[in-house]
Amino acid sequence: MTEKRIADQRPWKEEIFGCCSDMNICCYGCFCTACLFGENVRTANPDASFCGACCFYCLTEGGCCCLVHKPARRRFREAYGLEEGHGAASDLYASWFCSPCGICQEAREIKIRGNPPTAVIGGLPGNQPKTTVPATGALVTQPR
Repeated sequence: MTEKRIADQRPWKEEIFGCCSDMNICCYGCFCTACLFGENVRTANPDASFCGACCFYCLTEGGCCCLVHKPARRRFREAYGLEEGHGAASDLYASWFCSPCGICQEAREIKIRGNPPTAVIGGLPGNQPKTTVPATGALVTQPR
C-alpha cells in the first residue's frame, strides 16, 4: 500500500463490539448474518451480487466463513477508505473470531457514512471507464 493511501485512511466510527448500539442491525446480524453480509457486500461494491454473497457465506458457515468475510472486509475498508485497525491481521481476527460482530460493525459504518461509499484512489473496480483499441491502433476511452 502506498504512503499516500495509508495517510488517506480514516478510523472506523464504530467499534467491533458495539453491536448493541443499534439493536435493529444487531438482531439482523444475529439472526440472518448471511443476509446482512450480502447487503454489506452489495453496498460496498454495486457490481457484486447480493444473492451470491449471501449464499456463499451460508455455504461456509461451518467455521470457514472467515474465508469469505476476510477478503470482503478488506474490499469494504478500501471502498470506504478505512484503516485496518490494530495490525495487519485485524481483518483476519474480525472475520475469524467474531464474523457476525464484524459484519454488524460494517453495517453500522454504512448507516453512518451513507451510500454509495467514497471510492479510494481510482474508484471501485466496476466503475472504471472502458478502454478500447480500434483498428487504427489509437486508444479510445469511453465512460461507463
